Amino acid sequence: MKWLTLTEIDRRARSKKGALEVSYESWNQRYNATAKEFRQALKNDKIRFGHDFCGLCRRFWPACESDCPLGKFDRCCGKTHSLYGQAFRAAEKWEKKPTSSNWWAWKRAAKTLRDKLKELMNE
Repeated sequence: MKWLTLTEIDRRARSKKGALEVSYESWNQRYNATAKEFRQALKNDKIRFGHDFCGLCRRFWPACESDCPLGKFDRCCGKTHSLYGQAFRAAEKWEKKPTSSNWWAWKRAAKTLRDKLKELMNE
């Protein structure tokens, strides 16, 4: 899989619309990746969890709760109850214990976040 680069994320995150689109695309890539592709991307720093690889964070950080469309919905992506926090914890759990049930928990969390981003794009 050809993963989005930090340069491309930065370039596309210069507007609210672009930041939403590139964030959606990033989460869509993560959701559609196979376990092998996802593990390899994490290992090779092609993707990471955190504001580096998030178009919305690149655009709105540090005013995420007031300006970021997802931050307004979730109050802050860094909180454990947020959609991002749930996806991050599910991926972390799968990395530590790569079972089928942990993989599908990660996929569900990634899909929920991806779908919320799509909803925000269509508002």
